[in-house]
Amino acid sequence: MISLTAAGVNRCYSRSMETPSWAKEWPRCVLLLKLALSYASTGRTQGCEKLTARLEEWRARMDGAPSLVQVLLRELCHVSWLLGRGDLAAARHHASQAEGKAREVELLLQRLKLAEARSHASGLRRRSLHLQSRVHELLARSNGLLAKCRELRERRCDAKVKPQCGAGSFVSS
Repeated sequence: MISLTAAGVNRCYSRSMETPSWAKEWPRCVLLLKLALSYASTGRTQGCEKLTARLEEWRARMDGAPSLVQVLLRELCHVSWLLGRGDLAAARHHASQAEGKAREVELLLQRLKLAEARSHASGLRRRSLHLQSRVHELLARSNGLLAKCRELRERRCDAKVKPQCGAGSFVSS
């Protein structure tokens, strides 16, 4: 069965539609595919004109999607047209080819999702490295401040020469 996965790889789609946009619309194309497959398997011709109109609408809507999606939608339009003409054998053949193209689109979407996850993970790794370096910097700064505090405390104790002064105690004046 066909499922939706989404992501973003710039080279796989035209600039007019962002990947998330066409990927979010993909499930509706899958429904149209299932409807066309159902029509072709049963030989149904009633409603083919309406299906063709809907497919043409979705071709326009998915204008910025990868060419593979456009080819799939054109194939489905052809299936609907063939059904309307009564050519059941050719319609079934083209419906089968459209189903194969839909599987290819699913693979494309999976690759896009993987690429997006890798990109996101890369950003998280960079952020983690930055925070780790910041922790080392802050620990060094903290150790420096603690050493300075101990030194000041020892000077204070040495200046007052009080017997209760020790290396680890503060003296209030």
